[in-house]
Amino acid sequence: MVGGCQTIKAPLRSQKHNAEPWVLSPCGSNSCNVVSVLLLRSLAAVFHRRAGGVVDASSRDGRTVNEAAHAVLVVNVGSSSCKISLARGRDVQQIDTGADSALEWTAPRWQDFTKTQGGFTPEFVLHRFVHSGGVFAGPTRIDAAVRANLEGLTSLAPLHTKNALKIVDTVAAAFPLSTGIACFDTTFHETLPQAAFTYAIPSAWREGHGIRKYGFHGFAHDYADTRAREILGQSPVSKVLSCHLGSGASLAAIIDGVSFDTTMGFTPVDGLVMATRPGSVDPGALAWLLVNTSLRPSEMAHLLEHSSGLTGIAGHGDMKLIMTAAGKGDPEAVLAYEVWLHRLVGEMGRMIAVMGGVDLIVFGGGIGNHAWQARSDAVAALGFLNARIDPDTNRTAHEDMLISTHDSAVATVVLEAREDIAMLRSAGAAGALQESQSKEQ
Repeated sequence: MVGGCQTIKAPLRSQKHNAEPWVLSPCGSNSCNVVSVLLLRSLAAVFHRRAGGVVDASSRDGRTVNEAAHAVLVVNVGSSSCKISLARGRDVQQIDTGADSALEWTAPRWQDFTKTQGGFTPEFVLHRFVHSGGVFAGPTRIDAAVRANLEGLTSLAPLHTKNALKIVDTVAAAFPLSTGIACFDTTFHETLPQAAFTYAIPSAWREGHGIRKYGFHGFAHDYADTRAREILGQSPVSKVLSCHLGSGASLAAIIDGVSFDTTMGFTPVDGLVMATRPGSVDPGALAWLLVNTSLRPSEMAHLLEHSSGLTGIAGHGDMKLIMTAAGKGDPEAVLAYEVWLHRLVGEMGRMIAVMGGVDLIVFGGGIGNHAWQARSDAVAALGFLNARIDPDTNRTAHEDMLISTHDSAVATVVLEAREDIAMLRSAGAAGALQESQSKEQ
């Protein structure tokens, strides 16, 4: 629990006694049962990609996410973007809005959008939230009390949460009869062992303010783990290193489908160097600045969120431009890329060490999916593990491909991060729809 917010039980939390993994039942506790998570993830339906960005949402035994064919809108709000997907029947389709960012849409614009998609009113709207703050344990229906608690968590992830709340309000105004469901990135990391999530700080901070590692990008890491295993087919895989590299970036050490460690911490500022966020910084340096300069805490928080990371070194956070400039010898761009890569390789090594090895490395996110040179440099630094990627395959790789060589001791996959699919799986949309129908009857 953070900042004194009242704990709310998550009414859509999946339970291990469910015979059907998509049928959801009320949760009696906010604690995460690791066995329950393991069972849920082992039974969860696998989403198979189809051409044109459409996914067949059927599981291997034929059950579907949305068998009742109700429309489910998935809104994936990031720190600087908003992705939209639509689930109807067996299909989950990403909607390309181009330069028309949904972050700026009004309620009438959302209504116009649904008309262009066949004229539907979504029964459920899934909203991605980065931080649960220890207040929410899983997918949670949004009412006035939940909305107020979500707003109380804004300071923990301001770049994301302000955007997400804006979308919640606008979509609710556009579709007042729809049920909004908050889905939390932190849920995937609820399986972290105590040694991984505990900070060595005064107990009053930990117990009084909930200061601990939460971990983020949970939906991206969840999907990366599931999809990469599917790409490998029958190859035995236990230890997976998921590398979600974009303007926001994090790694996750995943053992047998369960998060074991991750690079982001109490907030999404920690860990890897990002577009505008610094990643790990000596807290003593920050304390020194507060004590010995005129810098105010609010100013520091703003600068850490908006003016650090690649931006703090190169003047902007566009990795594509930085790598191009670095290739031409621009000193600031060279330094920015080298700092970014040094931190990435170091954290990859740490994740591998805590797992006691690695079977599979997965690259996703804007940089992970498109920057072949960054993938090449990162894997080359792991040559001591006999990890090798095929240079030609890597250079031409697009989404969802195996790029490691046949003799590599570590498999390496590139894939598109489909957080929308992981959100649907987490929320159990079909189960919620079945509950809705049973209530109406």
